[in-house]
Amino acid sequence: MLTGWGRGEYGSDVVRPSEFESHCQELGTWVNWESTTDVMLHGDPEIDVSGIAVTWLATDAVIREAARLGCNFIISHEGIYYPTFQNTRVNRRIRTQRESSWMKTGLRCSAVTICGTGCRMSGSVTRGQTFSAGTPAPRRRRATTKSGESGLGVADRVLERIEPLGQSSIQLMGDLDVDVTPLAIGTGAITRLPAMHELGVDILLATDDGTHTTYCGLWSFDLGIPVIIVCHPTSELPGMMALAEYVPTIFPDVDVHYLPCGLPYTRTLS
Repeated sequence: MLTGWGRGEYGSDVVRPSEFESHCQELGTWVNWESTTDVMLHGDPEIDVSGIAVTWLATDAVIREAARLGCNFIISHEGIYYPTFQNTRVNRRIRTQRESSWMKTGLRCSAVTICGTGCRMSGSVTRGQTFSAGTPAPRRRRATTKSGESGLGVADRVLERIEPLGQSSIQLMGDLDVDVTPLAIGTGAITRLPAMHELGVDILLATDDGTHTTYCGLWSFDLGIPVIIVCHPTSELPGMMALAEYVPTIFPDVDVHYLPCGLPYTRTLS
């Protein structure tokens, strides 16, 4: 635990968003804080915090619920706006709507929550872990499956572990009937399949935003490497859940709520 936090700066009862940002900077020594997307995206970082909402993505529904709960500081893993559509009319409407009504202060927090928790995809699939300071967890790691288990068997177990997170189906590429042992686990939107394969594995576990159907699917068939694909947020939700449990340990006098944002797929038909 890092010192100097818990009741606001200088031991006062007032907590400010800027304090949490400074705490992340102290904790995330591996992050280049001069060039990062983990910044205050909206509002005044010096407001008195009445409550904190932690979420993977601050949708309108999440922001409304945060306001209902009395939270004026939102910590979101993903950005709170849509930069790809920043010059479009609909995005300007969303931004104006959010800035004029519900949201007070919003911070994007991805590098620390994903690398600092060790919870990412490995937490979803293998075990839950806790938020802690120290060496960042790798963005991809090698794991061992049951001896003689087929790729389909691994896929079944992956689905069993992620269903409580809200994902009821997964995508499969390649021949899942082959026996596999070493498994490469990636996370987020940057699951690079070639780099994962170089870990010396038989099967890969990646995300939809980190793959492309054409080159990843054909690559899988050509090399005979099966690929299991889960939804991007599924690989990172455990990190945000752990963060929601961690924040009260540094700010014990402030109510902290984890607010699920839901997955982008409402249902899968087959």
